[in-house]
Amino acid sequence: MITKIPFSGLEAIAAKLRATDSQLRAGYEQLTGELRSTMAEWGDDTDSRAAYDQFKTRCDRAFLEMADALAKIPVAVEQVRTTSIETERANAATFQ
Repeated sequence: MITKIPFSGLEAIAAKLRATDSQLRAGYEQLTGELRSTMAEWGDDTDSRAAYDQFKTRCDRAFLEMADALAKIPVAVEQVRTTSIETERANAATFQ
C-alpha cells in the first residue's frame, strides 16, 4: 500500500510536530516549577526529598530522550519533503 501525502501536508506535519514539542517542553517546565514549590516544604535532608531527587533525575533523562527523538522527526519530514520535491522536478525535467 502506498501512502500519498502532498508536499503541503508534509509541511503541516512538521509544523504540528514542532508545536507538540514546544507544548511538551512548556508543560514539563511548568510541572517542574510547581514541584519546586512543594519541595521547599519537604526540607533538604529528608527521605521524601531524596526520593524526589532520584525520581526527578530519571524523569529528566526520559524526557530529554523523548524530546530529542521528537525534535528529530520534523527534520526528517522536511528532508523527505525536500527530496520529494527535487525528485518530482527531476522526473518532470526528464519529460521536457
